[in-house]
Amino acid sequence: MAPNLALISIPAYYILSIAPHTYALSIASKGQPSTLDNRNPRSTTHIAKLRESLGEKAFNRYERAESAHKNAMENMPLFIAAVFAGLLADQATKGTVGRALFTSGGVSEKMKRFLISWFAVRGMYTAAYITTTDNKLSFVRSLLWVASLGVAFEQIYSAAKVLGA
Repeated sequence: MAPNLALISIPAYYILSIAPHTYALSIASKGQPSTLDNRNPRSTTHIAKLRESLGEKAFNRYERAESAHKNAMENMPLFIAAVFAGLLADQATKGTVGRALFTSGGVSEKMKRFLISWFAVRGMYTAAYITTTDNKLSFVRSLLWVASLGVAFEQIYSAAKVLGA
């Protein structure tokens, strides 16, 4: 029995969310993770020491990677809500609402489009967040963020129409 793609997408998004943090740690440790002081990594003292030891360019990249990670985590509840709303709508359309979370069958084309769109936009957003150093180009990142909201809101609205009928 194949697992439900929509449910599997939740831990997959979590992994995507952790990737920038992992990258930030590699910057902070200069590729030597065993040298990283991890006793209180969110303290202002730790951050000040990183700023001093990394230099401005590397520290700025570290900060952008950590910010991308935090933004991804902030958007996780919206993603999960959109996934579950879509699953419920899929199951309501099939007439199997009671088994919505326990079936292993495939997902609708609408759900597949949502998942592909979400991961594509969020992947581009993460890359743009980490690599954009020019303030004039930072609007691209903001547009990608708005696009990800639009993808999720559209999924939830579509599900609401199905479930409200």
